[in-house]
Amino acid sequence: MAELECLRIYPVELEMRASFASSRERVDVRRLLLVELVDRDGASGWGEVGAFEHPSYTEETLYTARLVIEREVPRLLPGKPASPEEISRTLRAIRGNPMARAAVEMAGFDLAARVAGVPLSALIGGDPSRTAIPSGVALGIDHDLDRLQRAAAEAKSQGASRIKLKIEPGWDLEPLSALREALGPGFPLVADANAAYGRESTGELSLLDPLSLAMIEQPLGPLDLVGHARLRGEIATPICLDESIRSAHDVATCLALGLRPVINLKPSRVGGYAESLEILALAGREGLGLWIGGMLESSLGRAHLLQLSTHPGVTLPGDVSDPRRYLATDVCGPLAAAGNGGLAVPTSPGIGVEPDPRMLPAPTEIALG
Repeated sequence: MAELECLRIYPVELEMRASFASSRERVDVRRLLLVELVDRDGASGWGEVGAFEHPSYTEETLYTARLVIEREVPRLLPGKPASPEEISRTLRAIRGNPMARAAVEMAGFDLAARVAGVPLSALIGGDPSRTAIPSGVALGIDHDLDRLQRAAAEAKSQGASRIKLKIEPGWDLEPLSALREALGPGFPLVADANAAYGRESTGELSLLDPLSLAMIEQPLGPLDLVGHARLRGEIATPICLDESIRSAHDVATCLALGLRPVINLKPSRVGGYAESLEILALAGREGLGLWIGGMLESSLGRAHLLQLSTHPGVTLPGDVSDPRRYLATDVCGPLAAAGNGGLAVPTSPGIGVEPDPRMLPAPTEIALG
């Protein structure tokens, strides 16, 4: 059990290979916060704040997350022995702000695994036989359909398990039809709306049914679970929820409404590993499809997702593709590729990767003693 000494915050800017656009935001440079949690023996664990610069995906931003970490975490985590589960319980005193909490909590899990000398997957019930994680590829909004088709075909040829396309009203049927043509009738194709549609859009969304999509992700607003339940009865395409799932309670609410969604689980969106494990347990009991989603993380953030992807409750390929697909610079060395087009799960203690000190700025250090 670690006796915490301090935490360090590193703001980093990573160059994108190209702009990545969704219905909510365009990312030209990926700005992130790395969080290092250090114990009295000098061991450390790492987490990553995956929030964006603007409150478009969720209410949180990099600025608000940093404020919470700097002001609230030192108040709640004095320098005393703290297991990762205790860190998680303590940080739940902070209402909301799951991405800020997750960065610190996940660093605590990484620290505990490193001290124990085991991969983080061993602490969270991962399946040791899952040594390679298959992955899909997400494509942003691009009005050049020829280029979009080429990108999808290339990703498929490189072993992608599925292709996901960002969509928005007025830019949905045509690009998805183009990708269906490029990928063939049986290849898993997903549409991701990022909550861009309203309840009045049922007719528009029903036009996508003939494309035999694997699912449509988050068509309506994050809080509109009733609307999603109604939509489920009006379209044939399976519904996946992303922004709507902030806790296991949200999954239970979906079930009470008769909505049995596929779940896109992002640990940073739900507050970290502890809440993720509750969601995995509930989804497993109910037989819900579940996959691990990404948010343009660095290799450090992706290493966390790879460890979580070993959990038996993860039933579908996720978005945990090689960060080099979209990042021109990174904070860690490259993650190892797997033969199935995915990534190998790091086997060193903790998340199995270390940031390159040359890529890190001078940190803000906050005492926890």
